[in-house]
Amino acid sequence: MSEASTARKLQLDGVHNIRDLGGLLRDDRRTTRRGRAYRACGMDGLSAAGEAALLRTGVDHVIDLRSPAEVAAIPGPFHTHPGRREVSLFEGLAPLAQCLRQAPQAGLANRYILALKQAPAQFARVFRLIAQPGDRPVLFHCTAGKDRTGLIAALLLALNQVEYEQIVQDYAATATLGADLLARLRARALLRGDEPALVEQALRSDAATMAQVLTWIDSHHGSVAGYLSATGLDADSLDRLARML
Repeated sequence: MSEASTARKLQLDGVHNIRDLGGLLRDDRRTTRRGRAYRACGMDGLSAAGEAALLRTGVDHVIDLRSPAEVAAIPGPFHTHPGRREVSLFEGLAPLAQCLRQAPQAGLANRYILALKQAPAQFARVFRLIAQPGDRPVLFHCTAGKDRTGLIAALLLALNQVEYEQIVQDYAATATLGADLLARLRARALLRGDEPALVEQALRSDAATMAQVLTWIDSHHGSVAGYLSATGLDADSLDRLARML
C-alpha cells in the first residue's frame, strides 16, 4: 500500500475505509481533483462526530450499492438523507459462494466480470447518478467498500485517465486500510457457518484481480468508456464523468 492511499483515507471516528479519489496520478502526469468523489464502506459504525465531519466535506449525494436485504439489516447513517439513492449493483447475480465454488481459480475477478456482463443496466444507472451532481461531491458505498465500490471506483478512475497501476493499487489498499472492518466481516461470516476458505477468498482485494478486470474491459469493449456506452449511458453523462476528477 502506498503512502498516497493512506493520505487519501478520511480519518473519521468509528468507521474504516472511506477515502477520497483525489490525488491519484493521471496519464498526463497531473493528479485527480480532491473533494469530488469518495468511496466508502457501509459506515454502520460512524459516530455522530464522524458523520458531522463527513458532511463537512460537502457530500450530499450518496449512492448505496447494497441489496435491499443489506440495507434493511443495517440502514447506515445516510438512510434518511434526502440525497441518498439506492442501486443494488449485484442484483440478479448468483450468490458469491456459488460463483467462487464454480470457478475457484478465477476468484473475484470472475465475479466482477460476470457483474459487468449480467448487470449493465445497474452500472449505467450508477454512473448516471454520479454524473448528476455537478459541483456537489458524491459518495458511493457498499458494505465492505471493496467489491461493488471497488468496481465503480475503478471505472470512474479509468474514465478520468488515471494510470492503471494507480487504479489497481487503490483497489488493493482496502486490505490494509479496511483491515479492522474486514476482520469484523470475517467474524460474522464464520459465526454464520460460512466455509472458512470461501470467506478468506471473498475478503481478498489483490491488485491482480482488478488488473484482470480492466484487461477484460479493454479486450471486449476497447475502454471503460466503450463498456459504459454499450450499457446505454449517454455521451453527455460520459463527458461529465470524464471531467469529474
